[in-house]
Amino acid sequence: MLIVFWSLALILMRLKSAVSPAFFLPAVILTTLFWGLTVEVNKKEIRLYFGLGLIAAPSAVKEFAQVTQVRNRWQ
Repeated sequence: MLIVFWSLALILMRLKSAVSPAFFLPAVILTTLFWGLTVEVNKKEIRLYFGLGLIAAPSAVKEFAQVTQVRNRWQ
């Protein structure tokens, strides 16, 4: 989805279209919010967050009865 927004924004900017800010601004915002997923684990909690950390999901370690390491392949 981000690739589509960025592609449209860049094409419209290249064409000097008046609607290019309508695509450029959401592309910048979405990229900033979702550029990467970070997982932090300490003795008290497990915290998952995207980008700058505005969208986060903390969970207490005591909520988990069991954990298993897995490896997912890109297919």
